[in-house]
Amino acid sequence: TLREWTTAEVFEPLGMLNTFFYDDHEEILPQRAYSYDDRSGTVKKSVLNFANYGATSLFTTVHDFVKWMPNFRHPSVGNARIFELMTTRGKLNDGTQLSYALGVAVGQYKGLPTIDHSGVDAGYRSFMLYFPEQDVGIIVLSNLASCNTVDLARRTADILLDLPTERKPEALKPQAPAQPYGTMAYEPTAPASDYTGVYYCPEIQTEYRISEREGQLYLSHKRIADVRLLPTAADRFKGTYWIFDDMEFSRNRRGEVTGFAVSNRGVTRMEFTKLTEENTKTR
Repeated sequence: TLREWTTAEVFEPLGMLNTFFYDDHEEILPQRAYSYDDRSGTVKKSVLNFANYGATSLFTTVHDFVKWMPNFRHPSVGNARIFELMTTRGKLNDGTQLSYALGVAVGQYKGLPTIDHSGVDAGYRSFMLYFPEQDVGIIVLSNLASCNTVDLARRTADILLDLPTERKPEALKPQAPAQPYGTMAYEPTAPASDYTGVYYCPEIQTEYRISEREGQLYLSHKRIADVRLLPTAADRFKGTYWIFDDMEFSRNRRGEVTGFAVSNRGVTRMEFTKLTEENTKTR
């Protein structure tokens, strides 16, 4: 039968003596790495000022994390049933299988089975990538918001496992940026400035900012890495993060963008309203 496990039962047997859930945000921790956000062009502290734990607030070191990964292959904590549940991918009511299992994502990278998970909070960025067949694990921890830990881990895997990589840029002919998930490239007719601004969803009480940088549109939130928005049709975009799989923008009679509806594997047309001086006052 399954039961609850205490952190002491999980971390201590693995020798992870510097790993714990940070449940008091006022506690002073020696040698703590504070988080920073540099995406505005200047580096500022990105304060993690809450004490939630479970989905977040796990403090660790790269040396401790290295002790965690071998437990996937040779479990000294837990048992076969627990690992079976952890790596069983979920299913939606319509039978669609998800990549997410019970606390980890199960998938493939360049044809090799993988177990992975990313972490994003304040300016912290982390990613673990494990190849069970090769028994190779990669951990990337960062305290800078612009750090793409997923890309760094995958590039490291390319080297360690001698995986095929893209040809060098100078050997390639100029071409349009590749679209994720096989979407078709679309040349937008509306200026990027139409879409920039802050968008709010009262249903989840969350707002996102869309900005333009070097001719590209990016969606930002303090809890995720910046998401590039790639045009797929008129007033329609696909984000480089799965949450924003399909974004359709709406306009008023004057042709001004008033919001967008986002759809993905979990939601259908969740509405976000573009904030203006008028509707911000009434929010």
